[in-house]
Amino acid sequence: MGWIKSLSLMLVLCLISFACSKGNQDPLGVDQENELPEGRLTLGSDGPNVVVSWSNADSASQTINEAVFTVFQKAVYAVSDRPVMTEPVRMNGDYNGYAVVDGTSAPMGTRVNFELKAIFYDYSDDGLMYIGGSLRYQGPIDNQGVTQDIRVNDEIKFAGPYGGFIRYNNLLLHTDEQGNLVTIFSSVYVTNRLPRSGTVTYNSGGNNFTLNPYPAPQPEFL
Repeated sequence: MGWIKSLSLMLVLCLISFACSKGNQDPLGVDQENELPEGRLTLGSDGPNVVVSWSNADSASQTINEAVFTVFQKAVYAVSDRPVMTEPVRMNGDYNGYAVVDGTSAPMGTRVNFELKAIFYDYSDDGLMYIGGSLRYQGPIDNQGVTQDIRVNDEIKFAGPYGGFIRYNNLLLHTDEQGNLVTIFSSVYVTNRLPRSGTVTYNSGGNNFTLNPYPAPQPEFL
């Protein structure tokens, strides 16, 4: 009979272990081994995960900013269409994972200003860049549905083309007249036609540094 008791104990322990692991996949679950204060990232390790340094920070920032900006555009519609305006909404990644999105909106002349927060769980829209952690967004949408310039705060972990952590410190992301993100490599920064504001802090492969990834205007244009 002793082996029956041992088997019963093993089954109980397995069930407890399974229940705990399932709880960690829930937005309200607590993952004690998760190095992020919010969200989760367990995917993307099969990508190149190039270390971000001063020499490639512009390319890395462009790649990450594109993913971050796309999330804002999707999140605006997600919170606008939610059945209960005071409750968070789950927004699935186009490829994998999801984000829990919450926030507010307020009329501002001919625009609507959004203040949103997104918490990411193995989120990916393209199957290349994966995101965990959380971000706060602030920015307007005009009456044609076009995204205006937005600001981004908080920290995410990223994996795929590049690997590491990035903290947004009120970074300003500019858009063009069609609402598309202006690339870091655009000449409008060099000619000082667009102001730079805010910074990002990278922690990647032992590198830890802060910068504004957008190019400074050249002296001849000042």
